[in-house]
Amino acid sequence: QPVQQQWSLDGDACMRHVRVTNDFSLSCAVTQNNLQLMRFIGQLSYAAVASAALVDVPFGRTALHISQLESVRQCEGVKFSDEPPDTCRVPYAAAIAWNYALNNLLQAHEVTHDVVVIVRNLQDAAYNFFSTLSDGSFENLMRRFREGFADAALQSWLGRYSTTVVDTDSHTIFVKGKETFEQMSLNSKHALHDATLSNATLELATGAKMPMVGFGTANLIENCSQAVRWALEAGYRHIDTAQEYENEAQIGQAIADSGIPREEIFLATKLSDEADYAKGRVAKVFRQQLRDLRTSYVDVYMLHRPSSPKKTMTAWRQLEKLYSMGLIRALGVSNFGEEDLNFLIKFAKVQPVYVQNKFSIYMHGASHGEDFMAVLRDKGIAFVGYSIIRALPKQLAPLVDPHVLELARSLGWTPSQLLCRWALQMGSALLISSQRQDRIVENGAMLNVTLSDQHMAYLAGLVQLATAGTEPKQEEL
Repeated sequence: QPVQQQWSLDGDACMRHVRVTNDFSLSCAVTQNNLQLMRFIGQLSYAAVASAALVDVPFGRTALHISQLESVRQCEGVKFSDEPPDTCRVPYAAAIAWNYALNNLLQAHEVTHDVVVIVRNLQDAAYNFFSTLSDGSFENLMRRFREGFADAALQSWLGRYSTTVVDTDSHTIFVKGKETFEQMSLNSKHALHDATLSNATLELATGAKMPMVGFGTANLIENCSQAVRWALEAGYRHIDTAQEYENEAQIGQAIADSGIPREEIFLATKLSDEADYAKGRVAKVFRQQLRDLRTSYVDVYMLHRPSSPKKTMTAWRQLEKLYSMGLIRALGVSNFGEEDLNFLIKFAKVQPVYVQNKFSIYMHGASHGEDFMAVLRDKGIAFVGYSIIRALPKQLAPLVDPHVLELARSLGWTPSQLLCRWALQMGSALLISSQRQDRIVENGAMLNVTLSDQHMAYLAGLVQLATAGTEPKQEEL
């Protein structure tokens, strides 16, 4: 409607007037708060207005959430260079968490005069740590961030600007996220049309078809057999395990009890113990794994992690021999970065066709995720992500991230379904794990829904908030 009244009050007072009088014919003189008023009047949400350029993003709420994490607090007083205690397994992850809080804070709103000094101190502390990676800079970062976020001025500011209306056509998180999504996705929307757990597949370089959604069994020992049976009943046809999971016998029992023909199940396992990378050790370990799994072959066999160049080469040569005997249908690796993978590719006679790495909204498969995924695509190597929904190490947990919670709520999905579907549309196959039957079924149901390009760009852009500012020493790490 035509503007009938120009208010000189601040934006909050203006919104209070609207709430009380339902008078939508005014405008607020304070330009910075006009977007806040528009948010209130329009009630913009991702679910209702998927194509809207203006959306409400919980930057401030996320920064406050990170500052209250007990897992971050437990790293205070820990020396960066010492062997970390069990309560703070990876101190560097605590610094990443604080960096994520800082970058969310910087996106929340224009920094007002009363908090500008606090923010500058936080920026200085973060830069010093990521430039030096020293005990002193880590202690300084942890102390300054705790003091800064405890300051009454910053607390009040974050409470006032817990969410921010942004233009998705121009905001850096959405723009960068769109670029990342378009670079990393592999025509996933077409491949996933009318998909089910059994027919949503991708073709490996060997020609074998691999179900894109697998059931992971890490940390499943006591109830592993039952969990795998539930997964098979729910339609999962890709089961992943490893030597160090100590559950291969239970998985073999579950597959046998299911009555499902072996050829209908894609079975992957790994050589985990680096002592078994030594010459003459692999075949003995592998044959025991076959006996435990009650199978005559595995679809993919992996080195669980890189070792020294000599050990990696020695182990791979033994894997190649087992491959030539038909006992392994495809070779792969897990937890390999780009440098590790390039070294392997140079000497391998049988090339890896499968890489399994950590994948989440905070890390896209490697330290430079989109570049790594592009490398894999160019080499014809399939990527499988694990721990999509789990914090690793423990400081940043995607399932309770306010960005994820708010978007999942607006769509009527669970946070787990949202994260799994996002990973799938990013072009990653993925492993889902749970000991609960309802969660196993729930997560598989994410194939029935689709995220818009705007949703994908939003979630893909969050990695910028985790990594921006960490570059000075990233290559050394």
